[in-house]
Amino acid sequence: MLNPSTLDEALAQIRNRHQKNASVFDAYAADNLTSWVDDLSRLYPWWFLTDNPGTLLPPTFPISDLATVPMRAGGWAALGWLVVQPGVAAYDIWTVYNGSRYLTNPADSTQWYKPKLQEVRYVYEFSPRGYFQADMDIQDDVSAMTFLDLSKRGRPVQAMWRSLDDSAQLVFYPIPDKYYLYCVSFTQTGPPFYTTDGGLTFRNKWLDNCPEALVQFGLMEASQYFDEPAIRSQAEARLYGVPANIFVGRTRKTRMGILDVLLNDTKKKQSQYETEKLMWFNSKHDASGRGGVNRYESLSRREKWDSVLHRRRIY
Repeated sequence: MLNPSTLDEALAQIRNRHQKNASVFDAYAADNLTSWVDDLSRLYPWWFLTDNPGTLLPPTFPISDLATVPMRAGGWAALGWLVVQPGVAAYDIWTVYNGSRYLTNPADSTQWYKPKLQEVRYVYEFSPRGYFQADMDIQDDVSAMTFLDLSKRGRPVQAMWRSLDDSAQLVFYPIPDKYYLYCVSFTQTGPPFYTTDGGLTFRNKWLDNCPEALVQFGLMEASQYFDEPAIRSQAEARLYGVPANIFVGRTRKTRMGILDVLLNDTKKKQSQYETEKLMWFNSKHDASGRGGVNRYESLSRREKWDSVLHRRRIY
């Protein structure tokens, strides 16, 4: 089975395996394709669904004035790099459809979209000169805003992210009192389909990076709908391996699945990224900044009081 490069090719492979009438299968696929992509994405924070700032095109440091940085989408100066403005607390999260295309033309606004998120992994404050300043405390529950003084302005000490209907936002507290630069890492879910030829063909991050996983997942789901257990069993083994659990170690597997290989790749890439990050610091303590000089002791007395890190110590 050849790896499909477009959505039509992927659906054709699934349809042909089931030998269903095109109109019957296409109607079913149209109703369920979005949930296939979303369910597959939520199994793990796969490497190609996670934005790590600076892996493609970081800002050019030093920056003389953050207020003059060209914006690509919203407040995003580059992929994963956000410039916040004084008096504005909430910012839509943006990313790009395809990293390679973005790299060739980062100013093309049609490459950007607002993703749905699984998680925000970190929010790092950087100085305009390019120095790491702080690892922001992150809250993934907007109820954390309930008891905050939303009129307060100053240097943000925490970031909250909230999911909207089809996008997500970062909310900074206190409200920024001037321009600040942050690099933000997040993992999205359900990456949308995009076209580069006026709508003739469609792709998404799964088809760009692991197309056979989408085909096998579609086969597995469709076989359950059309009551074809033999096809489902084969697709499940191909996708998840045997036993059908991606979190079972290699030594306990009698067959490795597509997602087992993808999981290994994801862990290797993340480990490589963490290793590269540590090269710039003396220790993990310095690199993370959590509780260290960069994160807590550098805050003013009032900023420490406002910090969630401080409130956690006293409640």
